[in-house]
Amino acid sequence: MNKNPWIVLCIITIVAGLALGATYMITKGPIEQQEQQVLQAALGDVFPGATFAAIEETPEGLDGLYEAKLDGELAGYVGQITVSGYKPGIVIVLGVDLEGKITGINVGGTTFAESPGFGTRTREPEFTTQFIGLDSAPVMGENVDGISGVTVSSKAVIGGTNSIYTAIEPLLAK
Repeated sequence: MNKNPWIVLCIITIVAGLALGATYMITKGPIEQQEQQVLQAALGDVFPGATFAAIEETPEGLDGLYEAKLDGELAGYVGQITVSGYKPGIVIVLGVDLEGKITGINVGGTTFAESPGFGTRTREPEFTTQFIGLDSAPVMGENVDGISGVTVSSKAVIGGTNSIYTAIEPLLAK
């Protein structure tokens, strides 16, 4: 029997910590690259044909804010936010043109983990198309409807789009 089990435990802990650290370092780059690809696809979905430039001063609560340009001219803005529905990690990307009309919405992201058949319905066109063309902040029960049986996820997506729209509104007045 080993007289010093603490030494063995310390060695195991150190090896496990080093293995975990190495795994993080190896996977960090590919994960960030995948997240960037998903974001670029979402930006293109909500403002087709545009090029995007990040705005450095992102309003509080948003993950990102971008200028959308068509043929080199400012055409609108795109905001990104992460909200929690039934589970955390719903990434919402919303485009708004210079007239204040919503050009598109993308719900998902790499961390999307809502319940299949329920919360995942917030990504479907039957839900998302009701946002397109709105010229004011989305409000549940007023200008957009939630999904029956998916109240928590619906409220999260509608609340997130409202936050993005509200953050973009002051930029439209310029």
